[in-house]
Amino acid sequence: MHQFLVSKYLSTIHGLYPVLDPAMPFLTECPTSLTDMPTSELFMLHMVYSIACHCLPGNDRQLVLLSDTFYREALVHAEKITAELNVEALQAVLLLALRSLFDAQNGSLGQQVAFAYRLEVELGAREVEESTPALQQLRESIFCIGNQVATALDRPSGLTESEVLTSPDDLDQSQLLYYLYRMQSRFRGGTSFDGLDLQEVEQKITTDVSPMLIAALNETRFLLEPSVDSAMQLLSTHASDDIVLNVFTSHWAYKAATFFLEGDLNETSLQGRVLAQKVLERCALKWPNAQTLLESLNIYAPG
Repeated sequence: MHQFLVSKYLSTIHGLYPVLDPAMPFLTECPTSLTDMPTSELFMLHMVYSIACHCLPGNDRQLVLLSDTFYREALVHAEKITAELNVEALQAVLLLALRSLFDAQNGSLGQQVAFAYRLEVELGAREVEESTPALQQLRESIFCIGNQVATALDRPSGLTESEVLTSPDDLDQSQLLYYLYRMQSRFRGGTSFDGLDLQEVEQKITTDVSPMLIAALNETRFLLEPSVDSAMQLLSTHASDDIVLNVFTSHWAYKAATFFLEGDLNETSLQGRVLAQKVLERCALKWPNAQTLLESLNIYAPG
């Protein structure tokens, strides 16, 4: 089980949100004794397990109860770890925020992002040794998570961009994700896209990258250029068999679905409605609000 959950976390989450060092001993080998582990590592391990349980494609909920168990085990140590002002505390808060992307009922994602941002600002103001490349990665992860909340609620995130090179050349997947959320943030704020180009970054996102990165690309395109075509691309991505959904997927699916509810029923609108229903039904397996959105679409859809 250890190997399965750690592998699932690293293959699904780590490439986009590099919160932890994958070379940490408790991630490379199964611990022989949990009682001998430092508190911070014990917390992180249980959070990795808990998050991984939500990373099954199709929003499969067969490991949700196990996720809750690991989450409760982690929370025993949360207060002690997050009371410190160090990188481990920031990693801990970000792990809590990552889990909230899949379970909005436990923990406040907005508060977790705000807490992480305050920690990062304070750490960044300290000595040079704290301002490491790892801290930059954590800063970008905060920005990405925070802007998912902000876009769904259509409000400013309150987060600032880091001063980084804007060209998508040679960027890894987490940096490409950061690039996309910078575009979303600027669009919501009505500021210039200077140095950012959606078509340019799209060329760097190929079919062999994380489906979650492809979803973020299509969400960004739909936000910037809402149309039947971009709505169909978005729904097709979220309806794919290998995608891992989060609590904001239903928001995007509902917005995209509205493009297929007006006018006469034709092949395109029928396909869009079928995809939207599929996505929202999957979301409803975990998140009750998706069922409400699904019922709303059924009410307003022409007969």
